[in-house]
Amino acid sequence: MKAAETVAKPSRGYEGKKLNGRKRHIVVDTLGLLLSVMVSAASVQNRDAPPTLLHHLTACCQRIKLIWSDGGYAGKLLSRTKEHLGVAVQIVDEPLSSLDVKLRKEVRTKLRNLLRKIEQTAVFVTHDQEEAMAMSDRIAVLNGGVIEQFGSPQEIYNSPRTVFVADFLGVENILPVTSRGSSRCADDVFELNAAGRPPASYIGIRQSGGGVAVREAGAEHGANEMVARATIVQRTYLGGVTQYQLAAGPSDTVVTAEVPRAASRFDPGDAVVIAVRDDALLYLSEAVADSEAPPESQRLPWPSAGVLVDGSRAATGAGVVARPAPRPDRSPDRQRYGDGMTDDAAKTTHSAPDRTVGEGPYPRLILRDVTLIDGTLAPPQGPVDIVITNGVIDSIYLVDSPTARMQHPSRPEPGPGGRVIDLAGHYVLPGLFDCHGHIGSPNKAPSAQYVYDLWLAHGVTSVRDPGCFRNGLDWTRREADRSAQNEIAAPRIFPYVGFGEGRTEPFRRPDEARAWVQSVAERGAAGLKFMGYQADIMCAAIDEANKLDLGTACHHAPTTLGQANALQTSRWGLSSVEHWYGIPESMFTDRRVQRYPLDYNYEDEQERFYQSGQVWLQAAEPGSARWNDVIDEMISLNATLCPTFEVYASNRDAQKVMTLPWHGTYTAPQSWRYWRPSRHSHGSVFYDWTTEMEVAWRHNFERWMAFVSEYYHRGGRVVTGTDPGNCFKLWGFGSVEELELFREAGMHPLEVVNAGTLQSAELLGVADVVGSVTPGKIADLVVVGENPLLNLKVLYGSGRIRLRPDGELERVGGVRYTVKDGIVYDAPALLARVADEVRHEREKLGQSELEPLP
Repeated sequence: MKAAETVAKPSRGYEGKKLNGRKRHIVVDTLGLLLSVMVSAASVQNRDAPPTLLHHLTACCQRIKLIWSDGGYAGKLLSRTKEHLGVAVQIVDEPLSSLDVKLRKEVRTKLRNLLRKIEQTAVFVTHDQEEAMAMSDRIAVLNGGVIEQFGSPQEIYNSPRTVFVADFLGVENILPVTSRGSSRCADDVFELNAAGRPPASYIGIRQSGGGVAVREAGAEHGANEMVARATIVQRTYLGGVTQYQLAAGPSDTVVTAEVPRAASRFDPGDAVVIAVRDDALLYLSEAVADSEAPPESQRLPWPSAGVLVDGSRAATGAGVVARPAPRPDRSPDRQRYGDGMTDDAAKTTHSAPDRTVGEGPYPRLILRDVTLIDGTLAPPQGPVDIVITNGVIDSIYLVDSPTARMQHPSRPEPGPGGRVIDLAGHYVLPGLFDCHGHIGSPNKAPSAQYVYDLWLAHGVTSVRDPGCFRNGLDWTRREADRSAQNEIAAPRIFPYVGFGEGRTEPFRRPDEARAWVQSVAERGAAGLKFMGYQADIMCAAIDEANKLDLGTACHHAPTTLGQANALQTSRWGLSSVEHWYGIPESMFTDRRVQRYPLDYNYEDEQERFYQSGQVWLQAAEPGSARWNDVIDEMISLNATLCPTFEVYASNRDAQKVMTLPWHGTYTAPQSWRYWRPSRHSHGSVFYDWTTEMEVAWRHNFERWMAFVSEYYHRGGRVVTGTDPGNCFKLWGFGSVEELELFREAGMHPLEVVNAGTLQSAELLGVADVVGSVTPGKIADLVVVGENPLLNLKVLYGSGRIRLRPDGELERVGGVRYTVKDGIVYDAPALLARVADEVRHEREKLGQSELEPLP
């Protein structure tokens, strides 16, 4: 450790010294900006180890664009290291502090990956809490040479013990606990006299997760919130969030609050209420207890605050491996997964594990010799080279054409640390969207990762979860954040919370609905999902959502159509109409209600679905005045259609969907059990499904598809969504079927791709960054070995059967790679993971194959 204080002469006085009773060889030097100190430890037995370290360090420096001279200290260090390999520890002392923010994040990721690859422990010293969290398996927070707290990043972040640790983590609001009569207060701002609060000298208030909210004076607050009157002192725009400085309490204590941009509507001088949820409070001591402090002889040599990051497992003599920290306890007593998830589900570790698959992003990735379908309705072009720099599409080079030779006399090269994938004969299109993609909860899927793998394996890189049902908003928001940081292998996620989540009473007044919308915006919802509601309340909620830049979607349940149909809610500002409910009702000309049988009961789901298959034929005829008026007005209102043909196609042929070829390999027993005909599982409706019911649905589809196709061709927005996990329809596979059904509706294959990519991105407000293969946009891409415009079936992960010229059968097709944020996922490998998980789940039930239906 003392060697770390001097790096000028790496060979002076330290070789052969003993550390922890073992003879070690220590060399210290500065390797550019990457490694400021390296401790090389080798026993005598390891002197003949193969010289691989030089290769790893050289490759690492190339990857992050660093060069050092062979004649300098670094070169001497490496030549000495060749002789003594078997490195035990690398000390890395603030190596990234001189880099700009973007490069610092890139380098730390690559350094972390390098340590994993060469199975190397590192002690990483930093004063940057984000860097500490990103790099570490375990963290020691030091204060004056004393370890104030030691634990995993999750433990340190979730439960800092002292004021010093909380301050290091960036907790801005740390208030002393004072007494006022028989009550305890946080600096005379918040009352702390509720039962069950642990003793503490200070209270910290965490900003993340929507724990702090700023509301209008007099606004209602929850039973689990502390509130205080305050005045806005300063407002600062920070991109995705707005930071407020508030003067609160009798002493005008300054409190900081960060709220989502959508929830920022106050100006300096405004009187407000600041509300803090109980789960945002941190109970802190002033300093580490004397009994917990190490003796002087064990204190570390750093004199000031810092962080020690140790990325190792127990040494075995064969090296040490940086590994993910253990997952936190997920038992219902310790953590609840958001509103709506059942107790049984909470007992399951349903969240996706840390990402272990996918390669990149690279400094430069080139997809060589592909044919491009860019999602903008442009015809295919190729061959082209697509150049991706740090996850963003940099440029597209035409190859082997007169235009190409005029524009680009030479082809792009990957450069240091880059990668070229030769893809002659392959096609590239934008990453697909599922705009109605429920993330399966434990009653339908063995894990969230099972769902994500199925989506990614079929090229789906973006998903809107409409309702966050059963999983809940908070859980879904966490998964969305982890996906955005690529901590998990998953599509990007847009959580649309179900209207009224968390309430035990119905909304009775419009202002209640507005307050609820504000609260979910603070919690990070991207939008709202309605099932219909009382007209004045739903109208107010949509209006408030639009003010806060939240999207809105509605499945117009037949029980609410007396309040408003799809045309009426579009007039209120609804973003998207889900499925088709409410559209034909907008075109009734000789009735106000569907002609239900007089003995109809909506709660009989088979009868409900059968009758739903007859409503389009009761509406206005195609080409009629009413038909045209509704299309024209909804287009003028910018209403989007998300038809989800795929899930309702089950009603056209129930036997077919029960015997789809992928069920045997990729359908988990949880899904299969849920889908079995049942009066207790929503959508499992085939109690006694008949030919007459299927024929009705086929005619229903003809009229429905005609409306959707005409809506699109007259300039309206139509997007792809699948409602997966229902009616024998599986995630990912259903996304490809939805594209096929758009084709059946009469859309050209280029229009189908456009709806499933760029139009979907427009609905979600992200068309400026994803949705087409365009320079400057994020690299979300699908790579497939055959032309999907000729045959959309080439996208199915299970492939298809084809007869070869020699008379033999072969299985061909399937997505080859899915690229998300520039990270390359091997689609067949993801499907293999799914198959393994399904096999494991069946084995737990004593099954070796798909449980047959009677």
